[in-house]
Amino acid sequence: CHMKFKRNKSQLWSIPEGADHARSYTSTGYLSDETVYQDDVEKVLAAVGPGLGGRGRLTMLSSAGPSAFELICFDKHGGT
Repeated sequence: CHMKFKRNKSQLWSIPEGADHARSYTSTGYLSDETVYQDDVEKVLAAVGPGLGGRGRLTMLSSAGPSAFELICFDKHGGT
């Protein structure tokens, strides 16, 4: 899905799950929904980080559940 907003010249893209898809774009924001159910969350974070640069925003949403997302939220992933 791709939406364009003429008034502020912005765009919104919906992309499939996975680091390879996320790596394909450069953006000022990245929203991940139900992150706990996504495979390879840490690989996705590594993929989107450079595209966001120093000023981009990463937002991750999810219901509760054991996963890499939990480790990231509570800074138990050992740092990457």
